[in-house]
Amino acid sequence: MRTFFILCMSFSFVGAAVSAERNPCLPPVGGGLDFSLPCLYHSPVSPPDDKVFFQPGSVELTPKTKMVLNRQAAILKPFPNLEVRLTGYADPREAPSAQSRVELGKKRAIAVRDYLVGQGMDERRIKPAGSDDVPYLTRQMEERNLADMRHVWTDASDP
Repeated sequence: MRTFFILCMSFSFVGAAVSAERNPCLPPVGGGLDFSLPCLYHSPVSPPDDKVFFQPGSVELTPKTKMVLNRQAAILKPFPNLEVRLTGYADPREAPSAQSRVELGKKRAIAVRDYLVGQGMDERRIKPAGSDDVPYLTRQMEERNLADMRHVWTDASDP
């Protein structure tokens, strides 16, 4: 058992050394990981704070949604050069056609943008959009499955 653990650990260090060449967030080989500086290889807004959810057919922000958006604003404000993309989604029951999903999703994304701007973020760096995609396919059209589809997803990266 101990030998297996040591072998796994040695392979993980070798893997980290190899991936350091491709990942700009990792230091040169042999230097170890440096957590002193932020790495924006991925969006700084991570799950579960990267999505806010809505009631059926609604674009209104709930108190819980506003709490998540407050955390998003606090995370994103220190990075003024990042472009923030808001993608709104709707479930197929509340918006059966692709066009209606895009429209409702964009209205939701605009509501999120307006709230983030009210929290002191620059409106020019926030890009709201609606999506005609169904976020995921569900085997059953139950309310709990549909509720997961009604959201705005926040992603931030270099423009």
